[in-house]
Amino acid sequence: RSYSYKTKILLCGTYNKEKLKELISNNISLMVFSLKNLREILNACKKTKLKANLHIKINTGMNRLGIKNVNYLIKMLEFINMHNDYLNLEGVFSHLFNCDHASLCKTQYFKFIDYLNVIKEFYKFKGLDYSKLIVHIENSGGLFNHVDFMNVCSMCRIGISLYGLEKYSEDLKPVLSLES
Repeated sequence: RSYSYKTKILLCGTYNKEKLKELISNNISLMVFSLKNLREILNACKKTKLKANLHIKINTGMNRLGIKNVNYLIKMLEFINMHNDYLNLEGVFSHLFNCDHASLCKTQYFKFIDYLNVIKEFYKFKGLDYSKLIVHIENSGGLFNHVDFMNVCSMCRIGISLYGLEKYSEDLKPVLSLES
């Protein structure tokens, strides 16, 4: 963070509660997937008198983290909207877990679209601007395996391909090696 305060950084994993105030103070965007997360972040925001940027994680099939229920999503949206002095919904995302199988990716994509439509309706009902949300599901495997979901996304999270490793592309070269 010391190199640039303006660059967006999203913590895609869980956070250490003891470091929450520090993360918020350093303008690190946080992944949320439960009302418990939101309450913890709200309490930290009130103590620091700062606003947190949030990305809601939608579970579309990986079954590790994320919201699995539309009604729960609406409760989270209501909570964020009710506490918008401290909580800012910056984005919504999911994760493609197996880009070798186009049918699995498409199933995830259509689930994700269903959740996005709920969010769009909520925003419309509340008079909020949906176009400002950062939407992301694409990853390295999705991009290189010709899974094009960028029609609904405004961001892509490249991971392993950043290091020059991607089994779907012969054009990438590894940036590191390990020898012993």
